[in-house]
Amino acid sequence: MKFSLVCVLLMSVFMLFITKSSANPRVNFGAIKKGLGILSAAGTAENIYEEWKHRHG
Repeated sequence: MKFSLVCVLLMSVFMLFITKSSANPRVNFGAIKKGLGILSAAGTAENIYEEWKHRHG
């Protein structure tokens, strides 16, 4: 388990350096904010469901 975690970590760092060397890197901050908003909404929905489940379960 730890070996696979180390392999994944090393591969992700390796890919970070490869992709960082591109000529014209562009980061779409609007997409990042939208993705974070979706994750936040999903987390809130899960919390509401858990509360409802504990009250009515």
